[in-house]
Amino acid sequence: MTVVLVLFVASSLRFLSRVLQKRALAHVGGIKIFQRDPFGIMANLFKIVKNPILLCSYFLSIASTVIWFFLLAKYPLSFVIPVGGISYAFILVYGKIFFGEEINLGKICGVTMIIVGAWLLFQK
Repeated sequence: MTVVLVLFVASSLRFLSRVLQKRALAHVGGIKIFQRDPFGIMANLFKIVKNPILLCSYFLSIASTVIWFFLLAKYPLSFVIPVGGISYAFILVYGKIFFGEEINLGKICGVTMIIVGAWLLFQK
């Protein structure tokens, strides 16, 4: 059961990293790479890279990756990756809470199948 907790932590860190990235990009107005002025593109990218929210997301992403390396070295790939897919349930809920994203029947069914599939992996 410890591996499930570690998988949950790794998935949560990865997910929080993505939420912070979306938040940071919304805060700076997104990435503007289709400008004619190359200095404007560089200024926009610099503004994004130095954003403190985005810097925090980098740290969370690195921490998550280190944990994933540990898990992948110790446990079968066919177990770690599908169980890590449980994070899609969190993405659905937090997407609704933080960004007002739509939850429809298709998304609920898809996430339910992922969770049932992960549960089946634990059955002997």
